[in-house]
This record gives sequence, structure tokens and C-alpha cells, in this order.
Amino acid sequence: MAWKASLSTSLNELRLVFSPTNPNSTGVISFLDREYSLIKALNPRLPILVRDGAADTRPRIAARFGLGQEASYDLTNATSSDVTNALHALVDKAAASEEAASTSAGARFLKPDIV
Repeated sequence: MAWKASLSTSLNELRLVFSPTNPNSTGVISFLDREYSLIKALNPRLPILVRDGAADTRPRIAARFGLGQEASYDLTNATSSDVTNALHALVDKAAASEEAASTSAGARFLKPDIV
């Protein structure tokens, strides 16, 4: 639960794409019914784009995070808990990317050892 409150610190944008008529998207629809209002209440400034597409649209979740990086997961035939796990994985990926960027930036400014 705590990680849901920190989405806006990890992600710059969250996108959910699905087809409202395709049975492959039932997990995404269920996730939106159960979790959207809580996630939006905890992260009011995080842009959450919910896009419904044509009947042949493949459901997916995508996120944009630090330095313009993006990641996405295919959610075809996923359950609501699979969508939650994919969102958690995106947050972890964003945190790892941020950590790698700060580590490499810090390495550039280290002073050399003087012997």
C-alpha cells in the first residue's frame, strides 16, 4: 500500500490502454474499478492516462520516468492482481533507473585519490 502513495515520486506519467469490449482486457477494467480512485487520491499530481481503444487493442500498462525513459508491460488476459504487479514492477524499474543515474552522476564528480 505504501508504494502506491509514492507513485508520483517515481513516475512522471502512467498510461493504461485497453479495449472495453475485448475479454482480454477484463483484468485492466477490474483494476481500474478497484484501484483508480485510491491511486489518484494518493497521487493527485500524477498524470494517469486511461485510454480505451478499438476491439483489437492489446491491453498494456506503460510508465514514463526519469530522463524520458519508458517501460511497458503487455496485460493480455491479465487479472487485476497481475496489473497491480505490473505497476509495482514499473515503480521498481523507475527506482532502479533513478538510482543508476544518480550513481553514475556521482561517479563523475568524485575526486581522484592522491597518493
